[in-house]
Amino acid sequence: MIRPHSSLTAEFAFPEELNPQVKMKPNERCWCNSGRKWKICHKNREREAPINFFELADEMRDEFARGYCSHPNHDRSTCGPIINAHTVQRAGGLESIQEDRHVLTTKFTFGDLMKHNGKPPPRLVGINRASTFPGFCAKHDAQLFRPVEGADLSLDRSTAFLLAFRAVAYERFTKAAAVKCCEAQRQADRGRSFAEQVGVQQALDAIYRGQLKGLEDVGKRKAEYDARFISGDYANFHYLGVVFDGILPVVACGAFFPEYGFDGQHLQRISHGTEEFDLITLNLTSYETNSIMLFGWLGRTDGPSAQFVRTFSDLPTDRKADAVLRVCFEHLENIYIKPSWWAGSASARLRLGGRIPSGLPSTERRPNCLVDDGAELCAIRVREELSG
Repeated sequence: MIRPHSSLTAEFAFPEELNPQVKMKPNERCWCNSGRKWKICHKNREREAPINFFELADEMRDEFARGYCSHPNHDRSTCGPIINAHTVQRAGGLESIQEDRHVLTTKFTFGDLMKHNGKPPPRLVGINRASTFPGFCAKHDAQLFRPVEGADLSLDRSTAFLLAFRAVAYERFTKAAAVKCCEAQRQADRGRSFAEQVGVQQALDAIYRGQLKGLEDVGKRKAEYDARFISGDYANFHYLGVVFDGILPVVACGAFFPEYGFDGQHLQRISHGTEEFDLITLNLTSYETNSIMLFGWLGRTDGPSAQFVRTFSDLPTDRKADAVLRVCFEHLENIYIKPSWWAGSASARLRLGGRIPSGLPSTERRPNCLVDDGAELCAIRVREELSG
């Protein structure tokens, strides 16, 4: 029996509006919602030197490159050096779709977005750099994910949990990075008049609050995964694994809050109500001659994530590969593509290209975003499904 998520009938959670003030008491929280005192935030903002966005982009890149270890028991005394850890394993996963040691990525630089007005095409990246993030130290990355690396995978609850854990760790890192970027963007009103300062802050405030809420929600899920890992109790972890009879032209890793099922059913309404939203992880990779897709989640078996997975399971066997491609492009940015497939498939570029995150404020997701439109993007069938 499915229990509808309370957000489907709850009111929209309107954020508190900004109350811009030319003058405040020095130690008051600044009107811009930065959390800092007015005297060190907007008191003399119009006198500050204007920000250089390209210098800012370089600073943010350097800051994110330092990273941190996402291991549940991370500690300076036990961690090794922070590394660029692969979210999709290089051997097998990335190598199965590489051409001349390169794949296409939908992760864009600030320069890409500026050059293409917020809608850049996928770009080439070497497989040594593809899918990496500085989210683990060398020691813990090797210890944690050794069971899911290599040429083959024995998919069970413990290995499924590790793949899901890696996806949640990556999502938590990217959410934190997005918050930092938005905080930096809010410095764009330096050296501007008060009216211009208000315009900048109002334009970014809703985005910033949404990012903070997303970070808070994913952070809670990461803490739950940490606790499960430490205890070794995976009873509350659920998964569906699909083994395909060939290699899909895409690999991916990430997590998202499912809003609609593959049948168009509304599962939860983001920004409505106060109940916690269901988070689901998605890993798509390859071992030997087969692609493997995994959905994983913690918690209820009657909630949005469980229902999302059921709508996928109900699809015909020969339509599930295309469904996986749709959900990857619709919900994830950490996806990598076989170059010749993308170049040679006008249907894929037409039906999937518009789903690639643009870096611009997103619009409301369409109810039929995952519904089968009949187009064949990848003629690969399911060999078997494994669940737990």
